[in-house]
Amino acid sequence: MNSILPDSSPVPERPPVGVRLVALLASVACTLSLGRFADPAYAIDDAWISFRTARTWLETGSLTFDGSMPPVEGVTNFLWTMLSASWVSALPDVDPIGPARILGALLLVWTVWRASRLAGSIAERAGGDPVLAAGVTGALLAASGSLAFHALSGLETALWGALFLAICVRLDRLLHEGGGALGLGVLLALLGATRPEGVLVAGLLVGALLLRRETRPAGTRALAPIVLGIGALEVFRLLHYGSLVPNTFAAKPPDPVAGLRYLAEGLLYGCGVLGLGFAALVPRRSALSLLGLVLAVLVAGAVWSGGDWMPGARRLTLPLLWLSLAAGVALGTVTRGRRRVAAAGVAAWLVGNLVGAGSGWDAMQQAPRKAEALARAAQQTEAIKTVALADVGVFGWDFDRGILDLVGLTDAHVAGLPGAHGAKEWDEDYFRRRSPELVLVRSESPVHDPLVTQPQVGTTERPVLFSILDHGGYRYHATVDLERDLGRYLLIFSRTDVELPEALWGPPAEKDLRELLMELDARSRGP
Repeated sequence: MNSILPDSSPVPERPPVGVRLVALLASVACTLSLGRFADPAYAIDDAWISFRTARTWLETGSLTFDGSMPPVEGVTNFLWTMLSASWVSALPDVDPIGPARILGALLLVWTVWRASRLAGSIAERAGGDPVLAAGVTGALLAASGSLAFHALSGLETALWGALFLAICVRLDRLLHEGGGALGLGVLLALLGATRPEGVLVAGLLVGALLLRRETRPAGTRALAPIVLGIGALEVFRLLHYGSLVPNTFAAKPPDPVAGLRYLAEGLLYGCGVLGLGFAALVPRRSALSLLGLVLAVLVAGAVWSGGDWMPGARRLTLPLLWLSLAAGVALGTVTRGRRRVAAAGVAAWLVGNLVGAGSGWDAMQQAPRKAEALARAAQQTEAIKTVALADVGVFGWDFDRGILDLVGLTDAHVAGLPGAHGAKEWDEDYFRRRSPELVLVRSESPVHDPLVTQPQVGTTERPVLFSILDHGGYRYHATVDLERDLGRYLLIFSRTDVELPEALWGPPAEKDLRELLMELDARSRGP
């Protein structure tokens, strides 16, 4: 088969035994590293937003979180949500986080295995050491706590990374063997359906192919499935949601300052900063070189948007995958004199990962399991039709009625209000119009009698707490200890006309929160 690039050599049909052995060892190491997050509490509450959206679609035909409200695209992982519908449908009585974690783990192990082989193949073509290249790439990926955590988080990160790695493989073959352009286009369309940034990656990569005369025919062939796939998705969004982008774009306005901090931490702990230098050692006219320019724009987009609140740097997953390939190829192909410099970069990368794991940067136990009991109690309380809270995922899975998302991920009205993510301007009229029967407020301190200090309520819940204290309509019922480090307590408020059965909710507090605060204020003033 003719090569697209005239100076390239063919891709070996089968990697050397050493490369295959190293890739296997890297995948085993990755599997072992996943054991660090075996506890199901290592999951992100947002994952259940996807699962409930999939369930609502299966039950009603509307791909939305809250079927009682107009459709809202409250997820940014369309393809992952659709995939989750398969196990939600097949295993309706099973917590969907289990199958999601299994699939995420398999996808990550495959990514590590295949990335090692790809690094070895590129290094071998360049006349370098393919075994060393494969070993370095595999070791860096297997050592990443962030990749392992997010593979088990229940979200789409492992699928996102696996699709990108498949695109790297397909692009490498296309450039050095020819053919496969349609397959590349299909993979890029799937990437665009997995996360919104994938549309940017697809457009930029095909654009780069079209700009080069020798790759222009391949770029033209790859364009068709992208236009068809992404075009169909956008038509669906417009018809179903009335918008071309997910609700998150409104819920999370740009924050470049937070984005720069996000990037700095990602470089420090993700690749030890020095790992960034491998970008300069990528072979020219290679698949890695072509993708590097595309990912630079992706990084800029992540910075502009502000990254995200989750541990690790999942918004930088694709750049870090690319850098790990570049590091392996660089160490496998540079001269002996420069190999020490490259080895120092690899060592800094591994140290950064180790420090990140020790500091807790790369993972957290976020899934509020105690919220499940509250959700089931709410489900059994017929008077409760709508619940207002911030962490809507796990709760929303076990409580299938109305949800007022105080953060706005699944609520278009809240998302459209002015303000930063999690700190939207309060709309009292909207809250009273929705009139939730139950309100759950996260707090870093418990409420008991006597009250020792003011409740340490988060930015998101502060307005709703002030609304309850200033305008009434709700009474304080009890405090639930979530037994986790982030937002350890939930304060339960019920609407004054709603009785919470003691068999489900326990006895109500003898004093309302307003009374407790007044007593605290009186004590602080003294005699």
